[in-house]
Amino acid sequence: MNVYNDEQIYGNSDDYVHCSVGNTGFFAAVKTNGDISAMFVGHDHNNDFGGWYEGIELVYGRKSGYNCYGDFHGARVVVLKENYDDDGNFVNVTRNHYVIDENGNIITTVSTHYREGPKQTVCYYHGSSSGDSLFSQFQKIMLAILVILYLLY
Repeated sequence: MNVYNDEQIYGNSDDYVHCSVGNTGFFAAVKTNGDISAMFVGHDHNNDFGGWYEGIELVYGRKSGYNCYGDFHGARVVVLKENYDDDGNFVNVTRNHYVIDENGNIITTVSTHYREGPKQTVCYYHGSSSGDSLFSQFQKIMLAILVILYLLY
C-alpha cells in the first residue's frame, strides 16, 4: 500500500491494494535478512504493478483466471540467472521479469510514474476493509510457519 500511495510504480494500478489487516513483521524480517531484493505476489484483479519500497522491489503478478472481475489477463514471468566467475565460483543472481498478456504480447517495464488519485488508507480483503477474516488468519499462520522454517534453514 505504501508503494501504491507514495512511490513510483510501473504497470497497472486500477484496483485497491489488498493486504493483510495486521503487520506480521515479515517485511521487517526480509529487510533484516538483507539478501532478498524482490518479492512477487499473486494478482489483485486489476493490479499488476510493481515498485520499490525501502530498497526491495515489490511486484504483483498478472491475473491469469477469468472467474473474477478485471480486464488484464496473462502471467508475470520471472527469469533468474546464476552468474559465476571464470573459476566457477558463484558471484550473484540477476533477475528480469515481464508480463505476457492473454494474446501472447510481452509487456516489459519501460517507465515509472506516481499513481494519480486519492491515497488508500486501509487494507482491503474480499471487498471489506475491517475485521480479521478467516482467510487473513490463515495467511498469518502460514506466514509465521514460513518465517520459522526460513530462520531454521
